[in-house]
Amino acid sequence: MSIQLHTPAGFGPLKKGERYFLLDNGACCGRVLLVSFGAQPSYCLATIAIEDFERACKAIRNARGTVRDALIERVPEQDRWDLPPWLRDRRGLNGSIASLRAAKLTDALDVLSDITSADNPDKVLNGYAYGVKENTQRFRLWFYTYVAFGFNAIALPPGLAT
Repeated sequence: MSIQLHTPAGFGPLKKGERYFLLDNGACCGRVLLVSFGAQPSYCLATIAIEDFERACKAIRNARGTVRDALIERVPEQDRWDLPPWLRDRRGLNGSIASLRAAKLTDALDVLSDITSADNPDKVLNGYAYGVKENTQRFRLWFYTYVAFGFNAIALPPGLAT
């Protein structure tokens, strides 16, 4: 499962109190890629320069010795989500539909790091969606959800056509 982070006060493009999932740590492209999910099946990508991200993840002691909490914090293990918000009160789809959806992601998953380090990951994913004759927005949601929740097909959104 991806590392889950939250921003108690917000930071740059990250909204206050929002939960984010780390998709790419920026090692090869100089920026970190994060995804958040809405209450309904939706997602939002955010990118931050790796230097800013690393600085925001550290608690800082000022000249008076006061410690400022990190602006971006790791979600404690006991508070981590194992499913996206729209599935938190119920379990996903039946296994066969979930497996069919996950199978459509195979080619894109083979180049996961290329996609997450791309300047425009959504645009790259659109090409893979066309290849499997799938709606681009739906395909991207499936992809980010599947990756963020540890390649667990049961996390794939229900109610969307296959």
